[in-house]
Amino acid sequence: MKKQVKLTTSMQKTLTNLLMGKECARISNTANALIKRGLMTEQSTITDEGRELAITFLPLKEQCELLELPIYEIAGPYNSEPEYFLWRHFKEIGFEVAYCEGGAFLTLIKAAALPVLADFNTFGSRDDACTRFLEAQFTIHKEKSGDILDVIEHATLKDIQTNFEEIYQHLIVQQAYPGLEKSFISSLFIAIGARRLRNIAELLFEDPYCYRNGWPDLTLVKDDKIWLFEVKTTDRFHLSQIKTILKIQKLTPATFAVIRLEQASEIRGCCNLLT
Repeated sequence: MKKQVKLTTSMQKTLTNLLMGKECARISNTANALIKRGLMTEQSTITDEGRELAITFLPLKEQCELLELPIYEIAGPYNSEPEYFLWRHFKEIGFEVAYCEGGAFLTLIKAAALPVLADFNTFGSRDDACTRFLEAQFTIHKEKSGDILDVIEHATLKDIQTNFEEIYQHLIVQQAYPGLEKSFISSLFIAIGARRLRNIAELLFEDPYCYRNGWPDLTLVKDDKIWLFEVKTTDRFHLSQIKTILKIQKLTPATFAVIRLEQASEIRGCCNLLT
C-alpha cells in the first residue's frame, strides 16, 4: 500500500478545485508538485488517485454526493459503540447482521479457502490457517493465488458452514471479528455467490493490507439482499474507506449507504431504510 502523501494547503485547494471541474494554472510550483505525486496530469486533469484524495477534504454530505451514497438520518440511545447499537437493533427486526467491518467478508473468504490455506500453511498447521489473518496468508501465498481463487469459486454452502465453525471456535478470531454467526455467514454466502466471492478475493490479492481496511461498518443480509452501511456520528470518510468502497461497489450486488446516527431517547428513522 502506498504511503499517504502530505499536501500543503495550496495543493489541497488546487486538488479540490480540479475535483469540482475548475481550471488551474498548468505552470506553477503547486501544479508541478501535484503532477510529481501522480495526483494531476500534465493536461491539468485530476487522476483517479487525486480524486480519491481530494474527496477526503470535503464535508460528509459532499463526499456522499460524489460517491453516490445516500445518507439516512437515524436517532437512538446509543453509547460509545454506535455500530454495536445498530447491530442489535437490526437483529431484533429480523436481519442477519455483522458489525466487524470487512471482517465479515474476510472470514467468509477464509472459510471458502480453508482447505487450500491449510495445505499451503508454512507450519503445516490447520489451526494456524484458521487463526492467521487472511491478509497475511494472501501476502505469503500470493504466488499461489490462482489455486486459492479456484477453491473459493467452487466452495459450497456446506463447505462454508463447516469451515466457519472450525475457524470461529478460536478465541483469537472471535476477538478480532466479534458478533459473527453461522447463520449470517451462510446468508452472506448465498447472497454474494461463490463467483463474486472469488472476485473480491482477487481484489484482496492485489494489495491485501490495503483492501482489508475501509469496509463499511455494518453488513446486513435478508432475502438474499445485502446492505453495507457506513455509520457516522461526527466524522467523514477517510482515504482507505474511499479506496475500498469504490472498488467493492463494482464487485458486489450490495446496496451501499451512510447512516448518520444521532443521540436520542428512542429509535427514529429506521422505518424506510431497508425498503
